[in-house]
Amino acid sequence: MKKFSPLLLLLVSVPLSGQRVKGTDTRAFPLLENNGKYGIAGVHGKKIIQAEYDTVIRLENAFIVVGEGAAGVIGLNGDTVLPVLFRSIEEKGDFYFVGKDGKRGVYTLNGDLVVPVEYDSVRLDGAWFHVAKNGKWKIIALNGEVLPGSEYDGVVREGSWFRVTKEGKLGLVALNGDVLLEPLYDRIVREGAWFRMIKDGKQGLIALNGDVLLEPLYDGIVREGAWFRMIKDGKQGLIALNGDVLLEPVYDGIVREGSWFRVTKDGKQGIISLNGEVLLAPEFDGIVREGSWWRVTRNGKQGIVALNGDEVVPVEYDRVVRDGSSFRVVRDGRAGILGMSGEEIIPAEYDAIKRSGVFFLVRQGDLTGIYSLDGRVVFEPRFDRVHCYRDYCLVSENGLKGVIDADGGIVIPIEYDDLRLDGKKVMGLKNNEWQEIRGIDLSRVKF
Repeated sequence: MKKFSPLLLLLVSVPLSGQRVKGTDTRAFPLLENNGKYGIAGVHGKKIIQAEYDTVIRLENAFIVVGEGAAGVIGLNGDTVLPVLFRSIEEKGDFYFVGKDGKRGVYTLNGDLVVPVEYDSVRLDGAWFHVAKNGKWKIIALNGEVLPGSEYDGVVREGSWFRVTKEGKLGLVALNGDVLLEPLYDRIVREGAWFRMIKDGKQGLIALNGDVLLEPLYDGIVREGAWFRMIKDGKQGLIALNGDVLLEPVYDGIVREGSWFRVTKDGKQGIISLNGEVLLAPEFDGIVREGSWWRVTRNGKQGIVALNGDEVVPVEYDRVVRDGSSFRVVRDGRAGILGMSGEEIIPAEYDAIKRSGVFFLVRQGDLTGIYSLDGRVVFEPRFDRVHCYRDYCLVSENGLKGVIDADGGIVIPIEYDDLRLDGKKVMGLKNNEWQEIRGIDLSRVKF
């Protein structure tokens, strides 16, 4: 075969591994020559290619022929694969890349047109062609199908997407041609299973399948576990990873605390569950978790709210303290007792209240009264002093002592100057004389 000339190198570009310039399979395809023109004969002398070309180059499954400044492709059986019309032909894998009149195109090895010869640039990228014309890029599949909407200033393959550029803006196109993001954005950043897009200084989120989770309206978006914290105009909100908005961006602060969010708005606090249910509206000055309740403060007043948001103790007391199986409350300087469901046991009208054995002792002025634990009045405030042990109380009234029981019964009349235990004997002092008080057993009571 004829050697390459400088002219031929301009006309034809083939990988060197595919070129057999001299002595190539001459038994199967003898070289024909006639007046400086070349062709190819078959093994039985039948002409496959007429001797009318300036150059003939054997490829693996075809011949490139060059004549009168143009190149074409002829198959091993003599059929024309590509007419002799092209300025350049380059075999790349399963395709011929051709050039004509300064334009580029692509044919299959069978001669089927894939990319029309009308582009300034053509490059192969996996299962696609990136083609450019007049500074605009398109994406064409290997079957010749032009991906919809694909006319861009730039196209870059990134994993399972194309990052496209148009008029200085970025967009995303899936490999199947679906437009995930129109080229409208200043930046697009891949973050795990999402893209963060930025437009005019505002951020948004899009899932990898193209579902828009947040339009680019936010000053900041921060991933926090199973949520995104979004910031807009100095306010914060939360959105779940699936795009469900849990909290609109109206809060000054959001802090995760166990199974809740503590939110702050206009200096007030509230509690919201992890699924976005408002348990306590942000209207409190303080919220403190105490076991199965929240102690809440509003305008200097305290109350108790259950963890599900139900009010237990109205927010109207100066102080609320858990006292065993009840709440001790103070309102306007007066103390009372509420049950665990908020029901009133002792009205808030006493100076002080304390738990003693199976009683509540209430003080009004200098006098002390006795209530049972369920709120029954045992004695109105009348005693100077009361000391209870188990279900008995040692009482003092007008300087005289006695003992009462849980039902308000008088166990020892209130008429003694003093009482004491002497072994199992109960002794009473009256008229400066100690005497045994018979008929009672208070040996287990501490006087």
